[in-house]
Amino acid sequence: MATADGDLGAVARAVDDLPASERRIGQAMLAVEEARHLAAANRPFLEPLIAARERLGAEVDGFLLPDLARWIGSRLLVLASLSTLICFVVAGAIPPR
Repeated sequence: MATADGDLGAVARAVDDLPASERRIGQAMLAVEEARHLAAANRPFLEPLIAARERLGAEVDGFLLPDLARWIGSRLLVLASLSTLICFVVAGAIPPR
């Protein structure tokens, strides 16, 4: 999670050095990280995302959801499994030993 610490300049330069086939996704990832930095600093954070959408087109529209899913998916899976198990025990479907 971004903390608004640090400079993304080196990352932006690295994205520019990517092969053309990977550069668009790299630019989308950079826009998401810029937005995270702005949000962590309590500043308006939509501008990098809007600019990336205008610059890169609609093909990167679905980028954020898979990015968030990778970040939080495993945590939610563990939490959901634990919650389900507790609910079954409380409801009596699984008797405690």
